This record gives sequence, C-alpha cells and structure tokens, in this order.
Amino acid sequence: MDSTVYRKSVLGAQEIAQRSLGLPPRLRSLLILIDGRRTEQQLAALSPVPLADALAELLGQGLVEAAGTAAHEATRPSAAASPKPAARSPSAPRGPSLESLRREVPRALAQLVGPMADALCIKIEKATSLEALAPLLQVAQQVVRNTRGAQAAQDFAQRFNISG
Repeated sequence: MDSTVYRKSVLGAQEIAQRSLGLPPRLRSLLILIDGRRTEQQLAALSPVPLADALAELLGQGLVEAAGTAAHEATRPSAAASPKPAARSPSAPRGPSLESLRREVPRALAQLVGPMADALCIKIEKATSLEALAPLLQVAQQVVRNTRGAQAAQDFAQRFNISG
C-alpha cells in the first residue's frame, strides 16, 4: 500500500446517486469511502473488503480514478482536520464529546440501518480522537442517506453536529 489518493469519477458519483450498476453492497461501501482525501492505507483500514481486489474492480469499471499522492498531506494534522475546525468559530457552540459520539452514533446507526452498519459501528466505537472520528461520521451520514434518504441523513447530521 502506498499513499495514492483516489476519488470517484463522474461515473462513480452517478453510481452513488442512482445505483444503476447494481454494485455488491461491500463494493458500494468502499466506493462511498473513496473521497479524494483518504490514502490507500486509510481506505484499507476502513474498507469492508480486501482493498486491492476491490479497488482494482472499481478502477476497472471506471468508478474511481487516482487523484495523486498524499505523502506530505497525510502526515499533516491540519490537512486531515481542516474541514471540522472551519465549521466552528469561537462563538459556535461546542459539539458532542468524543465519548458521547462513540456511544450514541452506533446506537442511532443500529436503529436506522440495522446490522449492515455493524462494521462501521465498531470502528466508531474504537475511535481515539475527534479527528479520527470525523471521517467515520461522514461515512455514517452517507450510509444513512443511502439507506433512509436525504432527510434522515440531514437529521442524523444535525443530531451529531456533522459538518460537510
């Protein structure tokens, strides 16, 4: 694994929106995780399937494309955390604590999505910082959107103060 970063192609974004190709659920989950910021190593840690074969399949179908490398970006904490702090100003109310998110988000996912979210729930429960939890919350919101619709995803995001 290297520090290559992948992003969804136009076809990949269409597949997320329309489900026209009928991807297997685990490949679809990986496609959702690919966001143009995560390196292969980060994707491997989050992926519901062995990354090499699944990534080759997504590349072969034209659903993802290499966006470059992130050797220096992946090691800079400010690059990984920039979306979250930008949403908070000093006057903004402080969001939920790490402990409450690690406890409440898996409960909400289990209610909204059921056992399909078990692997993601485990990863959320193991998060050691808000910075590590932020991308998992984005994935959780996308899972809710894909299974329950846009309004449920918006409610989920508001409940857990998920930005982006």
